[in-house]
Amino acid sequence: MIVNAVLTQLVPPPVADGSGGFQSPAATQSLAIDCTLDPHSLTRRLVLDGDEIDVEATAYVPLPVSVGFATGQTLSFGYGGATVGPLRVLRAQMFVHLNGESHWQIFLKK
Repeated sequence: MIVNAVLTQLVPPPVADGSGGFQSPAATQSLAIDCTLDPHSLTRRLVLDGDEIDVEATAYVPLPVSVGFATGQTLSFGYGGATVGPLRVLRAQMFVHLNGESHWQIFLKK
């Protein structure tokens, strides 16, 4: 895996408050995880499990990591000397390979 970024922050999604609104998410996690960030020059439309999504970037985070990723979280990255994000997780999927090169593939959008 070519490392070109650092995952620096994870914010859980807001949660419903029971009265039709949302409350602030749980505490933000500060991280320092080397990863690969592929910012797409054009938005890509992907069909995943029958759902069409517009993806603006894809992150690849090697395993093992101490955090899990889920739809609705927001992530920030250090990339090329700048901060990129927050980017919303549209979908995260884990790939486990027999050769030990396992990773998360995370589809992102602003």
